[in-house]
Amino acid sequence: MLFIVGLGNPGAGYERTPHNIGFRALDCFKDAYFPDRSWKTQYHSHIIEGSIEGKEIILCKPLTFMNSSGVAVASLMNFYKVEDYYDLWLVHDELDVSWGRIKVDLAKSSAGHRGVESIIDAIGTMSFWRFRLGVRPEFYPDAKEDIDRYLTQSQVPQEKEAAILERTSELLFAAVKEGIKTRDITIA
Repeated sequence: MLFIVGLGNPGAGYERTPHNIGFRALDCFKDAYFPDRSWKTQYHSHIIEGSIEGKEIILCKPLTFMNSSGVAVASLMNFYKVEDYYDLWLVHDELDVSWGRIKVDLAKSSAGHRGVESIIDAIGTMSFWRFRLGVRPEFYPDAKEDIDRYLTQSQVPQEKEAAILERTSELLFAAVKEGIKTRDITIA
């Protein structure tokens, strides 16, 4: 069973922010491959159960806010008895990667991403896959407050993120179908 988690913050105020690109990427994947399914709420998350090519998949959007994502992820992994952490795939924003790039990595540190750190702390390992979606602005803010404001309050134009969401959805499908591997992709 594959457990694909998109990170973000619940609530309309966060919907179009860079920090919520993980939620929107999972929505794009769901719309493409599970259009007849609806999100249900269970264990502090919105989830969808389905299969692709005979592989069971759980899509998850934690509702615990970004910095407490580990609570929801650990609860769902326990409920579904996911024991192989390589079957956990996180999809999230990455401030250290520029817009238009997607990096797929295995067993990397959180690099300061508090949502990822929460999951590492909750499950006791960083041996899982990460789809790191670049949200680094062209002009990087200097102060931590400005960075936090950019991630959680600025609104991302749809045309800017459409290609990265579609490409992430395609990458997830290819990884389910053909197997996952590390990648570094720049979208023109």
